[in-house]
Amino acid sequence: KRLLKEKNAPFGGELSGHYYFAECFNTDSGLMGMIQILNLWRKAQQAGPTTLSQLVEPLRKYSATGEINYRVDDVKHVLQNIEEHYQKQGAWLDHLDGLTVKLDNWWFNLRSSNTEPLLRLNLEARSPEERQEHLQEVQMLIGAEPAQGH
Repeated sequence: KRLLKEKNAPFGGELSGHYYFAECFNTDSGLMGMIQILNLWRKAQQAGPTTLSQLVEPLRKYSATGEINYRVDDVKHVLQNIEEHYQKQGAWLDHLDGLTVKLDNWWFNLRSSNTEPLLRLNLEARSPEERQEHLQEVQMLIGAEPAQGH
């Protein structure tokens, strides 16, 4: 939200499903997101009947884990260890929202929950097989299994 305003961007979003629109005073608006999608879908219908899945398919370039939650005893220690591990591999690192690590064909974000004592992981790779391989690697570094009930 802050970056949206700083960059004077028209739109910002999070993998967790929050969508921010400058024209709505930089507020989170699921309704505005739905309206935008329906407008795009209506426009696509002019070329012939299409489903939302067909409309979105060309945009699917990565295989995503979705958000996975982990309970850890020392969040700062886990994040520091993971950052050091990937820094040695030459990864691009960012701290805008937790720790984002980008490598050749995959990336992940690991951040503390604002509402629960959890680390939240989102990871994407080029294929489901690569996604699973990298997920196992990051999960080993986290040192915990996914939290139950999340």
